Amino acid sequence: MAQFDLYWPTKFVFGNGKIEDIGSLTQGIGKKTLLVTGRNSMRKTGILNMVINHMENSGVETVLFEGISPNPKARLIDEAGEIAREKNCEFITGLGGGSAMDAAKGIAVSATHQGSIWEYMNSFTKFKEITSSTLPVVEIPTVAGTGSEGNWAAVITNEKTHEKSYIKSEFIFPRVSVIDPELTLSVPTGITGECGIDIICHVLEPYLTATCLFAPSLRMAEAIIKTVVEALPLAVRDGNDIDARESLLWAATLACSPFRGLGLSGGGPLHHIEHSVSGWFDISHGAGLCALLPSWLEYMTDTIPERLKRLGREVFGKDDAIGALTNLIRNMELPGTLSELGVDKKLCKQMALDTIKVYGKGEKFLSSGTKKLFAGDILKIYENAF
Repeated sequence: MAQFDLYWPTKFVFGNGKIEDIGSLTQGIGKKTLLVTGRNSMRKTGILNMVINHMENSGVETVLFEGISPNPKARLIDEAGEIAREKNCEFITGLGGGSAMDAAKGIAVSATHQGSIWEYMNSFTKFKEITSSTLPVVEIPTVAGTGSEGNWAAVITNEKTHEKSYIKSEFIFPRVSVIDPELTLSVPTGITGECGIDIICHVLEPYLTATCLFAPSLRMAEAIIKTVVEALPLAVRDGNDIDARESLLWAATLACSPFRGLGLSGGGPLHHIEHSVSGWFDISHGAGLCALLPSWLEYMTDTIPERLKRLGREVFGKDDAIGALTNLIRNMELPGTLSELGVDKKLCKQMALDTIKVYGKGEKFLSSGTKKLFAGDILKIYENAF
């Protein structure tokens, strides 16, 4: 029988043009924010200046922190946390894709806690607790993918060890998330496609690894996947298709929200397996998932054949879900193998060991609901993805 707790304190403001309300929405949170964004895309598109103007016209001062790269680094988050502290910022705003939004959460912790953010990584057996002193977080997604605007986690990379882990706490739920589909219209084709596969994987993993077949959550997962399967090719073909962009953006929020896998008692092994790849090679997370997804599905076939058939029937109208998902990736010309991404096959064993070290919680295997994955199993998944 299903058992779960649900807590979702974020206020969502969704709709075209809603970014114009960012100033009034944040007035009550604080009068000064550290605005965290990537290297240059937000500046090039004009979104950055628009957000700054809306905030400052409402009396909210912005301190800009640019330069967040894919797979945000612990070192940079610590530096930004120090700036937020020195400048007396009252809240942190993440503007951009998942990396900028995750970094904002990490900075909100770093600015108010002692030591490096890496000491607070929740995946390890020993970590420091995040407290209520954490600065409030506001998120503005400009890419449909990670869903960081609606959850209580943030993925961070240790560039020295190549490990990629996460913080998780109720205190990093965004206070407000402004979800404006128009901000995603300029996202390039490849990034749109890769992030769409990320959305699918967020709900596909607990769906396939579920040990409790809780019907509402299974149906919700199928609905989200089907929505993405229908909308993603449209957005890739025509980036200005606002209906497709709307569907993808809200699907992304739901797919990695507290509703993800609610009551299923499943896991997220594919994300963990991919994190070792992007931790070592600094590729985009979505690209890594594209390359690994077919191999992981093939490895799960013997364990859950009926679940895969159900997925195929409910989403694609045919039994072969693996073939359908593989074709989806191929038809959008997304990375289909690890070799396409420049991954060195010689490091597969090390990546497998890293996955167990970071996500095994002290065990010699990765728990994934329906199947335990040992280092040898993960190694096979990597090798079959070349």
